Amino acid sequence: MAGGRSGLSGVAPTWRMVALVAGAGVVATVALSTSGIEAVPPERTSEFGGHPAGWAGVPARLVDALSYFTIWSNVVVALAAGALARRGTRGEGTTAAGGPTRRGAREDAPGRAGRRHHPWLPVLLLDALLMITITALVYWVVLAPTTEVRGLEHVTNPWIHGLTPLLALGTWWLVGPRRLLRWGHVPRALVIPLVWVAWTLARGAATGTYPYGFLDVVDLGAARAGLNVLGVLALGLVLAAGFVGLDRARGRG
Repeated sequence: MAGGRSGLSGVAPTWRMVALVAGAGVVATVALSTSGIEAVPPERTSEFGGHPAGWAGVPARLVDALSYFTIWSNVVVALAAGALARRGTRGEGTTAAGGPTRRGAREDAPGRAGRRHHPWLPVLLLDALLMITITALVYWVVLAPTTEVRGLEHVTNPWIHGLTPLLALGTWWLVGPRRLLRWGHVPRALVIPLVWVAWTLARGAATGTYPYGFLDVVDLGAARAGLNVLGVLALGLVLAAGFVGLDRARGRG
């Protein structure tokens, strides 16, 4: 893509759709979980759930719903997609420092795309890609075979674990933006997942409840749960590096 306006202008509608789908999935899932319509007492006391019925259990169910990595990853996708769509719609042709871009500059020229946007945007995009990929992989490979799905969860579960990941990854792969990601973004992209891990373990130490069985310190013990956390973080590191490599290769192409 070429032109004085940002190269995102041509893909803004697609990213806007991704933002809407991801955001709507989060709202629907959190509302369903918080309402308690499909609330099922957990088989193990250390899992989320088991709160009072009706309004009395709403605050606890809301905190539970917002504590899932799946919700965090879908929120990050919605934020990244919304930011990309907004910048494309505005057709910004400025660098991160606020200076104008040279008219006719290519969007995928090495070193240009990353400077044309605020420094947090590439990291947020990389966060969205790796977090939503982890969400899809962990759910369909580890959790789905043993997860009991009921009622409206037949809609919300495939939505946030399947539809949103496919749209986000497919949009990035097919329409870009290109050459936005850098190797230096990889460690910074792990900040949000590390914050989630810290929140999960701290809350679990206080309440004895955990969102996923493979992180359940009560059931598995601290050592086994810690190894599982390290495994997921290592997967995130590999994925982040892989996305940067793919971005650079696609940009050259």
